[in-house]
Amino acid sequence: MSLLYTLARVVEFIGLWYQTTWGKIFCAASGGIYIPAEIESMTHHITFFNSITLLVNIAVVCFMLYKLRRQIPPDKNPVSV
Repeated sequence: MSLLYTLARVVEFIGLWYQTTWGKIFCAASGGIYIPAEIESMTHHITFFNSITLLVNIAVVCFMLYKLRRQIPPDKNPVSV
């Protein structure tokens, strides 16, 4: 399992190092993957620290997605209206 985690971080590093769009998408996804675990943790034990961690994580992922969406031209953005 730790090998997969390490491999994912190396792939993310390479994508961000070369400033690729897929690297930025991978970074946002890898940051967002912890949100369900944080919510599940809060169902058992709500603390101030857990709440702040969840809110900061959501804010960071939203900011990454916002910046990514602004970077992609409208004709290539599948999410644009």
